[in-house]
Amino acid sequence: MKKAFSLIELLLGSAIMLVVLAATLGIYMRSNRSAVDQQQLTDLQSNVRSGMYFIAKDVRSAGAGFLQEIAGYFLEGTDAGDIIKSCV
Repeated sequence: MKKAFSLIELLLGSAIMLVVLAATLGIYMRSNRSAVDQQQLTDLQSNVRSGMYFIAKDVRSAGAGFLQEIAGYFLEGTDAGDIIKSCV
């Protein structure tokens, strides 16, 4: 006479397996969400760093290419109308 599992034992085993599977899936989902958040933060930091680089580059090169005769007016804050009148 062979011994087999009863219906109650199969249902109990299935329920335990379902709980274990749900817990494992929950841990995986939290871990995956953490990894996605970390990647987004890294991308954001990289974008900010790039933006700061380009802004700093633009600020450093501000005023480059001005004629020496009129460059001083911009630094002194002279009205632009006075510059035009003096050039004419």
